[in-house]
Amino acid sequence: MRRSRLLIIALVGVALLVVAACMGGSSNSTPQTTTTPATPTTAPASPSPQAQGTAVVEGCTPVLAPGATPTPTPRVDRRLGPPVLVLIAGDCEQEASLGSFFWQLGKDVAADVNAPGLQIQKDGALALEQGQEVRFEPRVGPVPETMTIDVYPEQGNVRPLEELPNPQGTPYIGTPIPGSNTPDVFKPTTDPVTTVEIPTDALTWTVDLEPGTYFLHVKGTWPNPTGEGRELTSEYSFYVRVK
Repeated sequence: MRRSRLLIIALVGVALLVVAACMGGSSNSTPQTTTTPATPTTAPASPSPQAQGTAVVEGCTPVLAPGATPTPTPRVDRRLGPPVLVLIAGDCEQEASLGSFFWQLGKDVAADVNAPGLQIQKDGALALEQGQEVRFEPRVGPVPETMTIDVYPEQGNVRPLEELPNPQGTPYIGTPIPGSNTPDVFKPTTDPVTTVEIPTDALTWTVDLEPGTYFLHVKGTWPNPTGEGRELTSEYSFYVRVK
């Protein structure tokens, strides 16, 4: 009898061990997972312009190749307006800012624009050297019949775009509007340093200025295509620095 009891106790113990083993391996247990951190990958950086051997020069746009299309295209529709004018100095060029102009295509098609100032080129001043020969190139339009340059120093000729007119009615010069956040622009205010007539058969000019920063205020004229009435006119400006 005693041996039978011991056998029953042993069987019950085995059964309990089996049940515990089954419960420990049931599907309700949370599996343990091992996560391997991903190795971050970095795309190779594009080489900088300097690394490619191309230096970025303030105020310099590479000269447009002959026959190439300007990029970006001109901001102004020149079908009823003066040509795009570009100043070329060595391997660099700068597009002029457009000011006031009168342009006519026919007896009943004309534009008469009065600009309060001329935008200063955002890329900076184009570098020129004393004695350097530079060239003016009209694009998207005809060559002017006459061209004159008034050279103004930067100092004293930069003013807010919007100004209240002064009592004397002097062109360009007025009183700044309180609270106005309009950008500064070139407004011919002082006397020019020099005035130069540009030959339109060559459109070249030899720089003869003291070192400093200047605005070139260019005025061009064209014959009226109708054969009568006022001549076509336009003003431009370039922003330059003489070394």
